[in-house]
Amino acid sequence: MTTTYTGYLLLRRPLGALLAIFTHCDRINASAERRMSRLVLPASILLTATVAWWASDNVKLVSHDLVQAVAFCCVISAASRGIGGPVGQFLEWKPMLYLGKISYGVYVYHPLMPVLSRFLLMKTVGLTLADKTLPVSGLALLLTIVIASLSWHLFERPINDLKRYF
Repeated sequence: MTTTYTGYLLLRRPLGALLAIFTHCDRINASAERRMSRLVLPASILLTATVAWWASDNVKLVSHDLVQAVAFCCVISAASRGIGGPVGQFLEWKPMLYLGKISYGVYVYHPLMPVLSRFLLMKTVGLTLADKTLPVSGLALLLTIVIASLSWHLFERPINDLKRYF
């Protein structure tokens, strides 16, 4: 049984609201928030893995989306405070910043790329491969980044530049 994306969306909003309240509450200081995040994030990741691999379908239906939403709230909370160390340096790396800039295009176009990759491999090289093979996945990744980049420069950025007129 797979969990539904709709279930995650229904849980994301209330948990996001609770996260906003939690982070803006005057009674909770930053160190308490960090300590809680250090406990809740690993616990929610462990619970997500446990539920995904060993739980019955009924338990998955009830708990998987909730546990996953809690894990993402922890990640978002940590990111909003800034991430230091090697992970922070990696996220500040120029290629990663650029990937963040074109991330909406990556989100929009990535589902289409395995089909396009299979088609291109079949027409150009004569290979007929399944979706989840290394050549198809590699080409899909490359095409996703190229098309998302083109989309950013040709559509999204010019549209974003129109904001100054409103």
